[in-house]
Amino acid sequence: MKKTGRNFLKEFLKFFPYGPGFSLYRGIEARILSGVDLIPPVLDFGCGDGSFAKVFFKNEKVAAGVDIDDYSLGLAKKLDIYMDLRKADAASLPWDGESFGTVFSNCVLEHIENIEGALKEAFRVLKNGGKFVATVPSENLTSYLYRYKLLMEQNNHEKAGEYIEQFNFRHRHYRYLNPGEWKELLEKIGFSEIEIKYYLAPETTTLWSKLEYLFTCELSGILNSGAGKLTALALIITPGFLSNFFWGKYLEKAYLADVEPPGKGGGLLITAGKLRQ
Repeated sequence: MKKTGRNFLKEFLKFFPYGPGFSLYRGIEARILSGVDLIPPVLDFGCGDGSFAKVFFKNEKVAAGVDIDDYSLGLAKKLDIYMDLRKADAASLPWDGESFGTVFSNCVLEHIENIEGALKEAFRVLKNGGKFVATVPSENLTSYLYRYKLLMEQNNHEKAGEYIEQFNFRHRHYRYLNPGEWKELLEKIGFSEIEIKYYLAPETTTLWSKLEYLFTCELSGILNSGAGKLTALALIITPGFLSNFFWGKYLEKAYLADVEPPGKGGGLLITAGKLRQ
């Protein structure tokens, strides 16, 4: 079940015309994941509001989705993408062992405090011969952040450190492991055939974080002005096709950029298997 050949940037911009940074990140993530063969039935592990699955799987139904947040699950239910949608802690899933051909997780593992417990559960519900597929930020991500780089260039190391702390708090990030650390953890759980590769080129990571900073931090700071309110309103109500026309062209190069040289990406794609017994 591969999904190659689609322009995910444009699809996400249409779905989220008010968030170019979000669309860029999710579009790249979807492009990378589209080359992975997902074995049905699929569990969306940490499905959130279902928006990623709605775009990525398009007209297909996903076997199951799980999340801990009631509000997000309410939004996911409205999208009608999951055949089975449940609330549960990642370390205590409500399915029998060997229920799924793929456990699929996009940018979720970094938010889970009990990561070992969550991975044990993912392994348990995965069928023998099944596949675990995840994307996570790499150990490089914070050093590529726009605001962090700007502060470091100004030799303001204290402010730069504070910004990273605020970023991690805002995004609820618990960890940034490197490939070796992820491999060791997954092997400890029992996974095999582990492959980990970087994606999200440094320049792209910086651009994404600049857009995120401008749209979530700077924009909120100018909303008290008349011009600020008009700008915010225009960004929010811009039709998808107009958003695509402008942002699609502006972000296309970043969307298509591969990590060069290898080992420098802001994200990691993880695939692992559960050996047949």
